[in-house]
Amino acid sequence: MRNKWIVLLAVLSGTLLVLLGVGSPVLAQTPWVLNSMYFFQVTNNGDDDANIFMIVIQGIHVSNLNPSGYYDSDYMRRGVFEDDDGVHILWSQGSTPYGDSDSFGFTVNQPVSFTSCKMYWMRDGRPIGRVEDVWQDWTVFGGSVHATINNRAGITRWVRRLGGYASNSVGIFDLAGMSAPPNQVNIDPLPPLGATLIDPGNSLSFNYAPYSGNQSLYMYYDVYAGPWQNPVIRFRNAVNVAPPSGILTFTRLVNIPDRCWYPGSGTSPYNEVLSVCATADDYEDITLSSLSLYPHGNRDSATAISSVDVWVDANGNGLVDPALDQIIASGVFPPSNEQLLMTLFTPRVIPAGGGLNLLISLTVNPSAAPGYDYGVSLNDAYGQGNTSSIRVPMTGLFIESARLMIGVPPISIAEAKKLPIDPEIGMTEILMLENKVVTADLQTSLGLVYMEELNRSAGIGVMVPAQGGPDPIPVGSRVCVVGRLGLLDGAELIMLPMDGVINPGTPIAPLSMNNKFTGGGAFGNQPAVFNAPDSKQAAGVNNVGMLVRTWGKVTGFGQLTIGGLAYDVAWIDDGSGLADGFNEWSGIAVLKPLDWRGDPPSGYVAATGVLRAIPNPYGNPVRLLVPRSQSDAMSF
Repeated sequence: MRNKWIVLLAVLSGTLLVLLGVGSPVLAQTPWVLNSMYFFQVTNNGDDDANIFMIVIQGIHVSNLNPSGYYDSDYMRRGVFEDDDGVHILWSQGSTPYGDSDSFGFTVNQPVSFTSCKMYWMRDGRPIGRVEDVWQDWTVFGGSVHATINNRAGITRWVRRLGGYASNSVGIFDLAGMSAPPNQVNIDPLPPLGATLIDPGNSLSFNYAPYSGNQSLYMYYDVYAGPWQNPVIRFRNAVNVAPPSGILTFTRLVNIPDRCWYPGSGTSPYNEVLSVCATADDYEDITLSSLSLYPHGNRDSATAISSVDVWVDANGNGLVDPALDQIIASGVFPPSNEQLLMTLFTPRVIPAGGGLNLLISLTVNPSAAPGYDYGVSLNDAYGQGNTSSIRVPMTGLFIESARLMIGVPPISIAEAKKLPIDPEIGMTEILMLENKVVTADLQTSLGLVYMEELNRSAGIGVMVPAQGGPDPIPVGSRVCVVGRLGLLDGAELIMLPMDGVINPGTPIAPLSMNNKFTGGGAFGNQPAVFNAPDSKQAAGVNNVGMLVRTWGKVTGFGQLTIGGLAYDVAWIDDGSGLADGFNEWSGIAVLKPLDWRGDPPSGYVAATGVLRAIPNPYGNPVRLLVPRSQSDAMSF
């Protein structure tokens, strides 16, 4: 297979704010790196190999990128996104002719410290080769990229690939140092203090007078296999420098929990979502004049949130106190749901070595649709040094707020089970269950999470999405869920969620009862369970969906098909003589936990689990006890 991409990466100057020191006057004497542009040159080697070129960079966020600072000629930028692996930027060959090379690049606006850069060659969305961390020696001194540039330029370091196609994987052990660059590589001059940026009309032009302060650096790769004997990857960097200044650091002050809101709710009327402290280092006073917020949520923030407010939090407790706290900025999200620039009514001076406590709150539009959540992230700010008179670098940004979920007035689980089911949709109206305690996370085995009232008066299951729900939810967590109720397989009333909020809590104990008292008679839309296969409905309090503990002698083993999947089951009988019609075994069916190890249970067993209702071969609801783990079942 022929290698499609021959790559040349150069780091030119563009628009990157990079911090250079850690807040002491001595370190701050080093000029700041203000701007950088990252520039690639790639050769199109045809369609036999890759059709997409992608770089993945860690240490920055998409919000750090300059949205108008992308450079491409005949290549075409296909997308930019961010995930746990970093920021991904993708280009295709565009109109670049076969055998020709063209350029593309991007710029960054924030003070960042790159931690890695990978390059992938892709075909039909699948990586077919990559160059591993090309900045594997990108060291950071006190968060300073400038120190890295000085260090690497002082000892001009050349790195050479030992061999193989450019699209083959390469790691640090595939590289070898070089004492001098090859003849075709030139050292680019760097700008003097205060030099102008790269010409935006010509991304290939440096336009700089010679500057001896910092040399450019190349990391140089050769190709030894295949017909291409020329260098395939090359790196160079140049910087725009400026006088020293202080640093403004943002840190989370109070960890505000996620919460639910509904008209007339008793939560704080200000809906605080983010508490941060902006701290100036010891170098100089800094004047803060604006914050940049981005909405995050699962619906239109511009419609649901009528106001975003910034407060000075006088006592730093994460709560708005109108008698103490002062509102210093207010705004609304634009219809595009993009950045909201919060310009302070009056700029605030943060003294050197001092801090400013800030609190961000949301005002909800009373007509906001339930079942969606909203929040913000603090992605940028503008602070100017009172001595240096320049924009200072920022650290600690990209801080996400708590989630504010929109709901309806809450009701109890018992009240929810009594709501009428609309025959057209097979569900109830939208409802909200607030401050319920999680008793079991059965997402892995059954796609359900169970919750109860704190007083253990009722419980219900919540179905998670087929593609996977939230991360594992600890038993005891307090949850608030918005959704509708419907019958699962005509046997068990469950909740189909639209959104939810999870916060820490402590578990509750199961209710102990004999076999016959489990299940119970009909309650609202929850049918009664059957004590015999096709007759004898149970009576008494309905406890389907609750965490219970019961016991009995193991009468037999078998398998049940639930939701199209087969599960191993044991039956236990305490003498009540229940029969569900699946086989000849008497008692209650107990599902085998996923983590069960060792021999099947025998003799007498005490089992704790969620009491479910499933249809038997006659279509009637019968009991199924679902332990959460092997520790829930004990033989004696």
